[in-house]
Amino acid sequence: DVETTKYEAICYFMRSNAIPGSFWTSDLVSKFLLQSGGPASQRAMQASVVATATAMLSRVRGLPSLQDVAHREYGSALRLLNTALSDMDQAKTNQTLGTVVLLAIYEVRLLTPQICRY
Repeated sequence: DVETTKYEAICYFMRSNAIPGSFWTSDLVSKFLLQSGGPASQRAMQASVVATATAMLSRVRGLPSLQDVAHREYGSALRLLNTALSDMDQAKTNQTLGTVVLLAIYEVRLLTPQICRY
């Protein structure tokens, strides 16, 4: 089940990364990430978290099928980010900035060849 895999990947991501702020350690993050709908900036942030988390879990477990899910979510995050950036109000939100940061992590850590193992 893809939804179960996404949830597992998000849990892995949250346990494996030190992210400052109390927002990320509260139940709010689960509700935020699992909530459907909302503005493009929010949906872009959700997709970028799933893309990064799923790609990390794919690499750790050596499961190429998870990489396919990660690539689809990455594409979705890019499309939604483009939509958010075209709206003056959404372009200035924390969710839009968070999406940019997470997509940068995805691209640097997961798309470039590994220099060292982590």
